[in-house]
Parts: sequence; C-alpha cells; structure tokens
Amino acid sequence: TGVSRTPWEASMATIVTKRQGGAGLWGLSLCGSVFAQDAKPVDLKWRFTKGETVTYELVVKNECAQMQMETGFVFAMETCDVGNKSEGTFKVTAERTWVKATGMMESDYDSARDKEAPEDSFGKVMAALKSRSFTMTLEPTGKLRAVKGLEDFVAKAAEALGDGLPGLGSEELCSAVREILNVAFIPMPEKAVAVGERWEAGTKFSSTSECEGKQRMNSLLKELR
Repeated sequence: TGVSRTPWEASMATIVTKRQGGAGLWGLSLCGSVFAQDAKPVDLKWRFTKGETVTYELVVKNECAQMQMETGFVFAMETCDVGNKSEGTFKVTAERTWVKATGMMESDYDSARDKEAPEDSFGKVMAALKSRSFTMTLEPTGKLRAVKGLEDFVAKAAEALGDGLPGLGSEELCSAVREILNVAFIPMPEKAVAVGERWEAGTKFSSTSECEGKQRMNSLLKELR
C-alpha cells in the first residue's frame, strides 16, 4: 500500500496480485530442508522455467475524497529465457483489462465483457492496452531488473487518450506502468527463514505524474511441501 500525491488530493493506492496458473514459473527453489516439520531455515528464491506461461492478475485500487477507482490486468507471462544467474525474461501480454471508477470521473469497462471501447478517458486507456505486450526480467529474489517495450505497450493508449487527461501522455503512462511493476511481485527474504517466520521488504516509488510513495510487504512462510 502506498500514499500517492495527485493534482487534486492525496489518495491511497492498494496493489493486489494473484497468480492464476502455471506451477513451474512461480515454483520456489529451496536450499536446505524441505520438510515442514523440520524447523531448519531455508533460502527461498523464485524458480523460472523456460517455455512455460502463467497468467498473473494485477489489481490497483485508488481511493480519495473525490474518486474511487480500480484498474486491473490479467497478464499472460511467457518465460522466454532463463539467464546464468537464474533470472527470468518474460513476454508479458495483457489478455484482459478493466477499470471501475466512481466520483468526479465515472468509468466502467471490462475487456472480457465489452466489445467496444467506451467514451470516457479511463476506459479508452484500458481498452487500448488490451492485447499489447512488453518484456521484463525478474531476478530470483523477485526484484524487477529490466523492462523493455513499454513505449510500444502504451502507444495506442496515449493515442486514444489524446487531450482527454492533460498531463497524462505516453511518458507518464510508461512511468505509471513501470512503478506498478516495481511493487507487483513478492520479494524473497535476504536470509534463510523457517516455517512460521515472517520477513518484510520495502520499495520506494515515484513517477513523472507527481506520484510518490512507499510500499512494504509482510510475508509469512506457512508450510513447505
């Protein structure tokens, strides 16, 4: 959860992620005991498998006095390559997009339901992002190492938006997507943890659209299988 500064008022942004399928990509690489009843700490890392594709749901909720908005993506993430340091490079395609906004600006669009783009600015942007792709590289720790192709990913959205939202052009859209991705994947602990132990990780983010904040994630190792 991060606090954002917007042109109208401070708002609260909540980012929710959900893996929908694919075992290999989001498997955990364990160094040490793999039995839940054994309390010995283990090193946790993401394990990526070349050629596999999973779907990953990403939801961003923003609330302020003037408006409440939820935007969402279902990404198909194809593992194109696994590097010599076990980092994974993915082709990421937006298979589904949606937005629901109430308050000073209204929007209700879902690409799974609506065949045509709506007339409102938020709906136009999300409709234009449907089926667009970019590439990114994730480290085994969950850290985002690189993102490429965001300019092409948002190009149609910026074109569809036109002058609908002043100050929100291609550069701002790229920055917004990049900052969301920076906090979208669960970070692994820096040291070994045992079943029942927690760890925290934090991320600072900012963008050219006058938005900045801090995000902290608290995770718990419930069991090992």
